[in-house]
Amino acid sequence: MNTNAIRTRLQRRRAELANRLERITKDVRHTPGLEADFEEQAVQRENDDVLANLDDKIRLELLQIESALSRFDEAVYGICGSCHKPIAAVRLDASRVRKKSPLGQRKGGHPMKREELSLLFSRVHSMKRSVLSVYLNVDQSQPMNLSRGFETQWKKLVASVRRAPVDILERERLEAAVHHIQDFLSAYSPAAKSLVLFFDVTDGFFWHEDFEFPVTNQIRWDRELLLQPLANAMDQLEAYGVVLVGRAKARLFRVALGRIEEVIHEELDAKAVRHLKTTGTDHTGWSSRVQRKADNQVRMNLRRVVKDMEWLVKEAKLQRFVLAGTPEIIAELRNLLPGRVASLVIGQTHIARNAVPSDVLAATQPLAENCERDTEVEKVGKIVTSAAKKGKAVVGLGRTLRAINADRVWELVYSVGFLSPGYECQTCSSLFSARPTRCTYCGSRLQPVSDVVERAVEHALRKHVKVEVVTGDAAAALKSAGGIGALLKTRTGTLEA
Repeated sequence: MNTNAIRTRLQRRRAELANRLERITKDVRHTPGLEADFEEQAVQRENDDVLANLDDKIRLELLQIESALSRFDEAVYGICGSCHKPIAAVRLDASRVRKKSPLGQRKGGHPMKREELSLLFSRVHSMKRSVLSVYLNVDQSQPMNLSRGFETQWKKLVASVRRAPVDILERERLEAAVHHIQDFLSAYSPAAKSLVLFFDVTDGFFWHEDFEFPVTNQIRWDRELLLQPLANAMDQLEAYGVVLVGRAKARLFRVALGRIEEVIHEELDAKAVRHLKTTGTDHTGWSSRVQRKADNQVRMNLRRVVKDMEWLVKEAKLQRFVLAGTPEIIAELRNLLPGRVASLVIGQTHIARNAVPSDVLAATQPLAENCERDTEVEKVGKIVTSAAKKGKAVVGLGRTLRAINADRVWELVYSVGFLSPGYECQTCSSLFSARPTRCTYCGSRLQPVSDVVERAVEHALRKHVKVEVVTGDAAAALKSAGGIGALLKTRTGTLEA
């Protein structure tokens, strides 16, 4: 490892940050008095807050760099400050100021849970653009991503977002976000098909996660996180459980967002669970007693599996199960399932008891996908029918946006690929499909948005509303009714056009 090169980069970075800090200090000193208009005052105050946050972040990074340079002087650079073990050269070289090895960091690798993403959905937007959202294809099975080719794609994305017209203050915010993500990517090693990253300059919020579903490379610099692609994936790749069971062995898996995790592996009581083959009449009575005992033991084992399934419903919030094993053992398990759990079974298949997780995933995914398509068709039919009867549903962009603005949506449903331009209030964030003179809710100014459907999805997610994107036959049926609709908390009432 070339430590001299690292030291040189740190010194160069220190000089760059010092220059940026000086420019920000000048901007703060030369800020004029507040405008008379209330909205302009709010914008100016937010600009001051952003400058202060940038100032704090730059000073923090300068302290980290000074600390790293001092460790060079003390000949301890490259030693973890927590576990006192050497940090891997590839991570150390790229991260520049890293003080902790992976031993001191959060362990990952498990499928993301919807609850873990709820923090993203609940973040409020700022009044000025300060959030960089990045979706990056890093799939190493694709030639373009080999030899860190994904970094080339990242540079192209950055070049595109830098072409957007911005003022000096916004340029500072954008460059701070780009630099933070660039630092992360320089140390990143692909571990899945895609990588999603969010960075908010206003408070330093940084989130990243690997996913096993494909994404289209995209970047957005805006006031809030770009969540629609994640929401689509969470809906299309709905979590489900797999129960792979034998007479004396059970394996239970959780599948979410294209990733599979074995959560339970039990060696059940194997005493006398084999079917016996005997000849002659002398052993008939004896063998019958032994077989009954074996069957009773199998039922006891399967009851334990039922308890495991109930635990997954409660703790992992699973609402779908695929049963796997021989037809005979699955039939016995089905007979023991209580009604509520039995209603969650979406299909069954035969899988070898010692199958590797990837084979379990490949065998069960088609069943989950078919269930998702059937559910979508049923849901769209319910919405269209209820809306026609003026029940607790609406269809069409205008009525659906009014329902979102009034916080009356229980579940939002839209066709994949459906988008439409629209308008958003700069103050209260209300959405409109056609432009009124001013916001009909607060009277503030409106700004155009390229895709108001995307905004509607993100507003719904922040309000913890369930979102469903439909494909295939369901998408075609909904498109003929307006492309988007919603199940409501109350009847339509004043939502009628």
